[in-house]
Amino acid sequence: MATEGEAMLAVGHAAYARKDWPAAMKAFQQSAEAGSAEGAWELSLMHAHGKTGVVDKEEARKWLKIAAEGGAVKAQMFLAQMSTFGRGGYEKDESVAFEYLTRAADQGNAHATHQLGVRYLYAVGVEQDLDKAIEHFDKAIELGSADAVKDREIAQKKKKMSFTRGIKKQISGLPMIGRSKSKRNTVESSLRIKAASAPLKSPSSSRQTSRQSTPAQSPVASPTSQPAFEEEEAVPSPTAGAKRPAPAAAAAAAKRPAIREPSPRAAAEAAETPPRARFVERADTWEAPPAAAAPEQALRKFAFAYGAIVLIGVLAVASEYL
Repeated sequence: MATEGEAMLAVGHAAYARKDWPAAMKAFQQSAEAGSAEGAWELSLMHAHGKTGVVDKEEARKWLKIAAEGGAVKAQMFLAQMSTFGRGGYEKDESVAFEYLTRAADQGNAHATHQLGVRYLYAVGVEQDLDKAIEHFDKAIELGSADAVKDREIAQKKKKMSFTRGIKKQISGLPMIGRSKSKRNTVESSLRIKAASAPLKSPSSSRQTSRQSTPAQSPVASPTSQPAFEEEEAVPSPTAGAKRPAPAAAAAAAKRPAIREPSPRAAAEAAETPPRARFVERADTWEAPPAAAAPEQALRKFAFAYGAIVLIGVLAVASEYL
C-alpha cells in the first residue's frame, strides 16, 4: 500500500504532465512534508525553475538538502556535481561531493559508482588507490555503465606500470655491488700488468748513469768565462800605416784583473776530487694491494645472498600478477 507521500507524489507528477503548475506545486509540497525524499526533490526543482512565477533559490536549496539526506539519488548526484564545480551557490568541496556520491553508489547507482572509481583513479579528493578504482569500475560495469569499461582498462595499465616500476627500482640496486667490485678488480688487474711489464732499475745503476752523464767541474775559472769588453774602432796613426788601439780600449785593458795560474798542489787536488752527481733513489718494486679482510669478504657474500633472496621474492610476486 502506497504511503501518503508516494500518493501525493503521483498526483504531483500527473499535474506536472498537464502543466498545471499550482496543482503540481501543492502536491509536491504535501509529498515532501509527508517525508517523501522524491517529493522534496521535485519541490526543489519547482522553486529553482520558478514554475509558479517566482524563482526562490533559498527554498530550492533547502528542499534539495532535505531530499539528499532523505535518500533521493537524483538529489545526491546533483549536490555532488554542484560541490565538485562550486556552482548553484555551493562552495567547491570535494569531500562533500565524495560523501554524496558514496551514498548514491550504495543505493546501486551506476553513474555514482563510476564517478567514485574515477576519483580513486586520478586522486580527486582522495588518495590514489588503483585497486579500489578497479573495484568500483567492475561494479559500475555490472550496473550497466559503458563508460566504466574504458576507465577500467586505464586503471589496469596504470597498475601494471606502477608494479613494473617497483620491481625495476628494487632490482636496479642489486647488480651495483657486482659492478663496483668488478670495476675495482679490473683496475687492480691493470695495475698488476703494468707493474709486471715495467723494467726494474736498481739504485746503483741510476747512480752510475748520473755520474757518467755529469761532466767534471774544475775549480779553476776558464778565461772564456770572463766578461767580454768591446773594443773601439782603431784610429789610424799619422806617422805609421799600422793600426793601434784607441785610448779608451787601452785603458779598459789595463783595468782587467790579471789571471793567476793555479798552483801545482791545487791542480792535483782538483784532479783527485770526483765530480758531483745528483740522483734520486726510488723503489721500483710494486706491491700488490693487501687482500680483503675476512669481515669484508663475509659482508660481500651476505650482500649477494640477500640480493638473490630479494630477487627470488620479487619474481615470485611478479608471477602472480603477470
